[in-house]
Amino acid sequence: IDSITYIITYTGGSGGGGGHVAERATVYEGAQFAVQSTLGTSVAANRRLLGLEWDFDPKADIKEFRPMGSKVNTTTTRGKEYTEGKLNGVLAYNDAVYLFSSLLCNTATVAKPANTYLLTLGVQASGTFTLTWNSLTTAVIVYNPTAAIIGAALELLTGIGPGNVFVQPTAVVNQFQIYFCHLLGTTALALTGTFASMGTPGNASLVATVSTNARRWFFNPLYNQPDTNTAFTCEKGAFNVATFGQQIPYNVISSANFKFNKDGALFDAASLGQALVEAFSLTTASITELACIPVDPATVSVYVGPSTAAMTRLTRCLEAEVSVADRFDPIMTLDDSFTSFSQVIEKPAMPTTKLVVEHIAESQTILAAMRASTTQFMKFEMKGAAMETGFPYRISITMPVRIKDTNRAEKDSIESREYPGTVIYDPGFAGFLKVEVDNLLTAL
Repeated sequence: IDSITYIITYTGGSGGGGGHVAERATVYEGAQFAVQSTLGTSVAANRRLLGLEWDFDPKADIKEFRPMGSKVNTTTTRGKEYTEGKLNGVLAYNDAVYLFSSLLCNTATVAKPANTYLLTLGVQASGTFTLTWNSLTTAVIVYNPTAAIIGAALELLTGIGPGNVFVQPTAVVNQFQIYFCHLLGTTALALTGTFASMGTPGNASLVATVSTNARRWFFNPLYNQPDTNTAFTCEKGAFNVATFGQQIPYNVISSANFKFNKDGALFDAASLGQALVEAFSLTTASITELACIPVDPATVSVYVGPSTAAMTRLTRCLEAEVSVADRFDPIMTLDDSFTSFSQVIEKPAMPTTKLVVEHIAESQTILAAMRASTTQFMKFEMKGAAMETGFPYRISITMPVRIKDTNRAEKDSIESREYPGTVIYDPGFAGFLKVEVDNLLTAL
């Protein structure tokens, strides 16, 4: 026999490990969601955010029981099930509106942002000018003002008030960008300038830029009334094996921490959901993946000051954080028709902040505010690429803060101080936390 040829035929079966099984490789695992139009009513989860990871764990609230005289437990009882979710990723301009609408409040206003203004005073040796808004004119402003002087003059006008206008110097000497925010973030009222009393009137100008496609989202949670918060239906599973999915019928973002430093603009958050449904077939039709437009750490600035008009940019801030924790509790009723919680209820909103600042003059000013128990207004400002002329992608987080402690910190080999703070309600600010997001989305 010169040779033997073997032909081996394998026929897979359903038992004994036979057959090919589509494995759940983690590389394909992901989450998708959709906004519920009626709270608690599940919808097809047809949205994917590409800047975050979202994972879920079922919790059954198991209680152990050990009777007297026994060295070990003899039984357990099970409460109503719920789901804990963990989210983390890069803060992104589109993703942010979904996070804030659930964590803080469902915004009632999505509109074109108010005009932005470029105030150029140019080379001047003397003189004054005024600005006019809604037929009201500021007191005279000197020819070489700071951003704080201009902002304070505008805030004194009836109808503007603290925190509703923001003035920033540009890289050009004696030039400022002015934009309206918060309560006036979509105002159609124009700002004009009168420069006839300037030493060289021809060098001064005020140019308005009008938005066409940009949209501004507002998230201003109430301090003494219930907020309406967005809830989601979430689905989790392997996108290549749709039948191995999980569904969380009702889900809200319950806490989040946003951290900004040289390494990134990052967040981690937690969600609270109803009982997880196993062996769920993932939604595969009409999936929309939102463009991921991340916040670059190089575009983040931190402003601090004794008033909203007097906030100035920190030049030696190494890290900044803002956190909102334990926003909701589940309502677990004694009603066996509900296998999980029936609704969530708001808890006290206790936002906190933390700054790490090189311990030089800026740090000493913050330390002095802590010692004097005075309120400091903080703004975390992020600006991305231009959506259209004059309107970049933008996230702004503004809050009145009391510094409550300080600790020595060595950050990036720099002698620094860490300043934890508590966010407070301020009547003049008419709130405690105001968030704006500018992007091109017209709806959730």
